[in-house]
Amino acid sequence: MERFKKILLVLNPESEEFTALARGVILARQNQASLDVVVVPEHLPLDDLPLGTRTVIGLLDRDELRDTVARRQWKLVQKGLTALSADDLEVSISVEWSNTPFLTIVRKVLRDGHDLLIKTAEHVFGPAAALFHPTDRHLMRKCPCPVWMIRPEKHAAYKRILAAVDSFRRDEINADLNRHILDLACSQATRDNAELHVVHAYHVRSQVLLPTGIDVDEYRNAVTRLHRERLDELLEGLSIPTQHVHLEEGWPGEVIPAIARREGADMIVMGTLARVGIPGVFIGNTAERALDHVDCDILAIKPKGFLTPVRLSDED
Repeated sequence: MERFKKILLVLNPESEEFTALARGVILARQNQASLDVVVVPEHLPLDDLPLGTRTVIGLLDRDELRDTVARRQWKLVQKGLTALSADDLEVSISVEWSNTPFLTIVRKVLRDGHDLLIKTAEHVFGPAAALFHPTDRHLMRKCPCPVWMIRPEKHAAYKRILAAVDSFRRDEINADLNRHILDLACSQATRDNAELHVVHAYHVRSQVLLPTGIDVDEYRNAVTRLHRERLDELLEGLSIPTQHVHLEEGWPGEVIPAIARREGADMIVMGTLARVGIPGVFIGNTAERALDHVDCDILAIKPKGFLTPVRLSDED
């Protein structure tokens, strides 16, 4: 069972009900890990104030205003920790102003060596409404450690966890990523006494591309058997009920969210595609499409050897 040692929790104490804070406290306690809480505001919260108030504030010292806002947010986080009885934990609280929050957060991970990032998922409103804000997507693409996106709604524990794996490819990087996904999913399912489901989606070549003389049905059945064999090999030794193992034909970016909705999953553990050993990353079609069609928590894991394109010297 994998343990985290240093957890970074990103909060916006002005707008959330500390669901992520509660999850962070629980994980830190279960893992005997340190917990660093950081608030990363982009600007002073002036837009919602009356015009007259904003005019007066505009004449005041902005550094002093920032200090006032920072103290308020620090107190809100401390109030949440007190309500969660977190006195037994090693917790630090900081407020870091930034024009580009994801850069500040990733640099903090790099600088302090965090092995897990937890953040409340920010909604995007309007015509481009989606669960995940651009900052969240940047973090899932570029943060070097696993990124756990938490829904803002309260939940005490997970009921169904879905681990999305690719058991067909057998290269060392993919095999290591599959093991990591299953280890984290199993660990969390054990902690929350949750059902663990596993999904592997595969795509069969179009019959138009098959050589002449190949029976389409026989070919499709043979492909399915091969994927089943490799999935069974991957899950060997794990006590997962047959009805909780989902092998389905289709594009993974469509199958994964469909299975999550059908089974009522409230958390998905999945890997992200990346250029291993080269600074830079892309999530890839599978994860991008899945992220656009789920309303549950996501734990996104990078493959071994991933290098973030963010550098400590980057400027906001």
